[in-house]
Amino acid sequence: VRTVLEPVNGFDRPGFFLDRLAPAIEILREAANPAAGLLFDLYHMARTEPDLPAAIAAAGRLIGHVQFADTPGRHEPFTGGVEFAAAFAALRRAGYADWVAAEYIPAARTEEGLSWLPRLRALLARPC
Repeated sequence: VRTVLEPVNGFDRPGFFLDRLAPAIEILREAANPAAGLLFDLYHMARTEPDLPAAIAAAGRLIGHVQFADTPGRHEPFTGGVEFAAAFAALRRAGYADWVAAEYIPAARTEEGLSWLPRLRALLARPC
């Protein structure tokens, strides 16, 4: 069983206990439990970390799962400010080679907003 700890940005969820990456990394390093990891949500980290690839590098092997959405608005990928190519390249460099999951708020009907899927698949297929 793997347990993941997720920092959630304080802009969208004011008062959330764990609202930045650094404290989450500190907790996981203190716990030193190989069954504990970081749920690295690209959306939340893009809201709180000034350099997403650097944040991924800082989290490194602690990353246990990845979720994604774009900023602002937590909508479909490639509709805002997240540089997904740079983020996924940084994840590969950090050694993450597991599942990624979309968790976003559709801007319209889900079926209408799935045009991002082939582009994301192409990014995931790229070597470092």
